[in-house]
Amino acid sequence: MNNDLIFTYRRNTDVAHVDVAKPSENAEVEVREMGDLVGFPGQVLVRFDAQTGELYGMTFQRWSSMRRTLMWRHRTFVARKVRDELVAKIVDFFSENNRHHRQPALIH
Repeated sequence: MNNDLIFTYRRNTDVAHVDVAKPSENAEVEVREMGDLVGFPGQVLVRFDAQTGELYGMTFQRWSSMRRTLMWRHRTFVARKVRDELVAKIVDFFSENNRHHRQPALIH
C-alpha cells in the first residue's frame, strides 16, 4: 500500500477508513457507494472531489466480515495483502477515470 495512505480500523463499529489525500479548502467533496466495483455492494463508500475526480478516501463497512471473505477468496492468511489489493483496485479505478477525464464513481 502507498505509504501516504492512512488505514484506521474502529473495532467497536467494525468500520475501516483509508485516507488517501487531504481535501483542499475549496474542494467539492462527494461521497458515493462503490461496493459493486469490488464485490461488496453497499459496504464501500468513497470520498472524492466532484470537479477534479481526485480520490480523498474510502470507508469499508462491516470490515471484519469483508476481510474474512477476501482472505478466503484469495486463499491467504495475510490480511494486509488483501487490504492493499482492495485499496489499490479503487485507487486504480480513480486514476484511470482521471486519465480519461471522465467523472468517477458512476455507481450510486
